[in-house]
Amino acid sequence: RIRPYGPPIRNTKLRRRAILKNGEYNILPPKFPRRYLYYVKDIFTGLVDAEWKWTLQVMAIGFVGCWLIFTLIWWLIAFVHTDLHEDHLPPRQAETGKKIT
Repeated sequence: RIRPYGPPIRNTKLRRRAILKNGEYNILPPKFPRRYLYYVKDIFTGLVDAEWKWTLQVMAIGFVGCWLIFTLIWWLIAFVHTDLHEDHLPPRQAETGKKIT
């Protein structure tokens, strides 16, 4: 028997119908090897094609990640300039005469 051209169909009795009356697809999704590389190569298109939950998770992780990196850089600058030294903190500024500007 010769296979017809086109995507493989699950139910051979319903060959003519691509979408069943209950809303399910009658076409099997293609199997892509290393499908995750598609999303890494082209992040924008991958996020548009992905489900909303994954898109929102990536955006939330990116937002929190940017703030964490900013916080780390801010803390490192304050640490290098000795702003976090005990003598420079507000309770002891009057005694030592050091103020953070």
